[in-house]
Amino acid sequence: MPKLNANIQNVTVFIDRARVTREGTLTLESGRQTLEIPELPLQLIPDSVRAVIKSEVPTRLISVDVRKTFYREAAPGTAKKLLVRIKKLEEEYQAQENLADTTQKEIEQLDGLAQSQAYAKQIARGSFSLDQLAALLTFIREQRNDALARRESIRQNQRELNNQLEKLNNELKQINTARPRERYSAFLDVDVTGDGDVRVELIYMMQGASWKPVYDMRLHDDQLAIDYLAEVRQRSGENWEGVNLTLSTAKPASPAVIPELNPWYLAPRPQRPPAPSPRMRGGAVPEAAAFSIAESAMAPPPMMDAEVVTADIETEGASVQYTIPETVRIPGSNEPHKVTITTISLASTHQYVTAPAVDAQAYRKIEVVNTTPYLLLGGTAQIFEADEFIGRIPVKTLAKGQTLELYFGVDLRISVERELMRRDTDKKFIGDRRRVRYGYAIKLENQTDTSQTITVLDQIPVSRHEDIRIKLDAASPSITDQDALNRLTWDIQLDAGAKKTIEYEFSIEHPRDMDVMGMP
Repeated sequence: MPKLNANIQNVTVFIDRARVTREGTLTLESGRQTLEIPELPLQLIPDSVRAVIKSEVPTRLISVDVRKTFYREAAPGTAKKLLVRIKKLEEEYQAQENLADTTQKEIEQLDGLAQSQAYAKQIARGSFSLDQLAALLTFIREQRNDALARRESIRQNQRELNNQLEKLNNELKQINTARPRERYSAFLDVDVTGDGDVRVELIYMMQGASWKPVYDMRLHDDQLAIDYLAEVRQRSGENWEGVNLTLSTAKPASPAVIPELNPWYLAPRPQRPPAPSPRMRGGAVPEAAAFSIAESAMAPPPMMDAEVVTADIETEGASVQYTIPETVRIPGSNEPHKVTITTISLASTHQYVTAPAVDAQAYRKIEVVNTTPYLLLGGTAQIFEADEFIGRIPVKTLAKGQTLELYFGVDLRISVERELMRRDTDKKFIGDRRRVRYGYAIKLENQTDTSQTITVLDQIPVSRHEDIRIKLDAASPSITDQDALNRLTWDIQLDAGAKKTIEYEFSIEHPRDMDVMGMP
């Protein structure tokens, strides 16, 4: 059975899988025969395999079959090459070990010569002079120093060989973990009408491959430079060497299933149970706590589950494919490998945002509009101002025309101070009701050298009872917005070096005998 070792040429990586194209050419003889393409990864999806054949003579592709192949030894390819290198290094290590033993014996012999008592007897008999003894001891010392230097060199070589062996064994362990001793093989039943060269393309989908966007965003004056990177992973156990890589924002669809609507029921809300008696075991439960427990028990089940959010994200914009202009190498051990998709520069506008009731500081807010044709998928971004690292933040998917908001930390040149100016209670009761008035002042100062826009966020309380009435009595300057939760917004334009004070007042009115929680 002829075998064809088809190399990976093109890979398209989707969000959760990859489409791989392998190519190879071999010469076939005339007649019907089965061609094997071995060493396909276990992550391959068998039903997705298809083949395209081009040949010099008319050829029919009758069928494509995929089966597992088992190996008695380590899987071929990179693992086999590693085993050869490991064996060679082990032989070199053993040779150094033998040399170290020989050198150690030489040192021991020289030490024996230096400590011998025979020289004293020969000097006493006059057959050996002191000068001759001194020359001999000098020779022994020189030879011993040379042997010690050679032993140290051998030990250094052994340490280096041992480091290399440890590294290769770790690589082999990693590959064997990701690539067990079994693989897929594709078997092509072909009918060739004459002898000639046949070029085969094998295309399949595989799991265990993915990519996610990573961004480096650098602010220079009013320009935001974005390095759009992709972090690619794949755990097929074989390296993708010099492949043409395409990244796709699409997610290959699973078989379509028409969604079913569950019944939408309406029913009377159960009556709130009476407050527990103080005689209850364990003591009384405060009224507010009882109310909270009852409301929690009566909460209706959610109408949707969280997967709808994922579906909405997947449908934002059309899918886009990014083709990397140069061939790349992606390791097969699931290690992340970064490739650059593109670098873009977008004009930015900035303003300041402060919520002094929580934090009396001004945060610099940058806005950019995606004017490029690129769909910037949601991911992680590293934020820099020039070369200064600001932080790492998540970013949402940004289609063409959408706006990206980034926060570049606190700017101490914008001074913010919030102060309670008044808190007094009306001395007269209105129909047995009490009214309390509050007044706050927010002081702003622009210490930058240009005019700045500052968005100020604050709030007044929200009533959760019909007998508690809350009213915004005055605000200067007028508020820009007030939402249903009584959150207030002012958009303030402040010239360089200028100061401005926002003042607002509100009142809370409630029955005289009511104990109101959450009062300022």
